[in-house]
Amino acid sequence: MGRKFQVGNIPANLKYKDEYAELMLIYFLNPENKFPTLEDFAVKNNIAIRTLKHWIEEGEKYPRLALAHAQAMAIQKQKLLVGGLTEEYNAQMAKFLLVNNHGMSEKVEQQVKADASFTVEIKVVD
Repeated sequence: MGRKFQVGNIPANLKYKDEYAELMLIYFLNPENKFPTLEDFAVKNNIAIRTLKHWIEEGEKYPRLALAHAQAMAIQKQKLLVGGLTEEYNAQMAKFLLVNNHGMSEKVEQQVKADASFTVEIKVVD
């Protein structure tokens, strides 16, 4: 029988370091990372994704990381926009990620019928 995988065999960085903010920006700006993600950054820096997200959410406690994360998400959004337009990425997948991860949405136009009418009744109370 083979050895069973045990959580804990892989050491993880559990203590916050200010250097993570700079490392995040370096990672997201690196042109060798075709499509940088927070999850990949966490794996490459041996940080549990839940721990990293917790640090980011604690923006007041870790402001440098919160700022780096905001900048990293702007970089990722720009890569999706350009990559989708230039077909470096699948346009449908780029659209999906922009809608679900970056708050973008399709423009929805509503048509109002010209003959639509309504009545307003105003009662004066003494």
